[in-house]
Amino acid sequence: MDKAGINNELIANLLQEKAHIWRQWGSPIVGLELALKTSIASGDTSGLIPKVSSIALDNLRAAIQVRDIIFHSKKVDGCLFVHGSTGKGKGKIGPNLEFSFEGDKTSPQLDVKVIPDCRDDVDLVWVVNEPGRWEQFAHQMVFQAKDLDIDVTINMVSFNEARRDIQNSDSPALRRILLFNTPKCLFGENYFENLMNLAIERRTDFDLPHELDFRLLMRVSTLLATKGMALHTFSAEELMILFPTFYLAYKNDLHFGFPRVRVKIT
Repeated sequence: MDKAGINNELIANLLQEKAHIWRQWGSPIVGLELALKTSIASGDTSGLIPKVSSIALDNLRAAIQVRDIIFHSKKVDGCLFVHGSTGKGKGKIGPNLEFSFEGDKTSPQLDVKVIPDCRDDVDLVWVVNEPGRWEQFAHQMVFQAKDLDIDVTINMVSFNEARRDIQNSDSPALRRILLFNTPKCLFGENYFENLMNLAIERRTDFDLPHELDFRLLMRVSTLLATKGMALHTFSAEELMILFPTFYLAYKNDLHFGFPRVRVKIT
């Protein structure tokens, strides 16, 4: 098949995936949600053994371990929550994706690269006053988790910065995580509920379409891997068809990532 044929087939496959994502959109599985929240609150994950994969179970245990280290070793305020695959009770080894925009604002392109055999990591957000004060402590926690061969990422952000970011009129990642990705609070329920309520109050018409585009982008790696492709470039025209909110975000300098003022620990 020539390049044009491959591109057409890939676009058709991705449009089918997008329709599937939309059809499956809705409330999470109630039983699993309750089991996840119960396990996090108690620190006992044994009730999840028949419900989630071994990777998801190990990742959840690592998240609880981080919570316990913070909660029992230091007197801190704020809140800690887990999101991503761990927050959904999922976990696997599979292809992942690196992506970057190229070109000028009038005709952006999206370059993607498949990273094979990636193990889902643990994604945490720690909202705490004076994040820099806790940076060294967070590094120590991540190092301990790596001793278990589990990668942990902690995005640390101040409460004021989190509130400012959630109120952004574009489509910040923090707001979409709270709205659409069933994050699980590890401690600081009052802070967490405050942020959740603010996200609901400040939701924009751009949030859901962008979340849909982002979830589709996360499926590109699997589709490319099944076709034996490691690299691909989406043209501006293809972006407008498949990922219109990414096209608009790049062209208009819209904010759709994590807070710009943060401490990221990996």
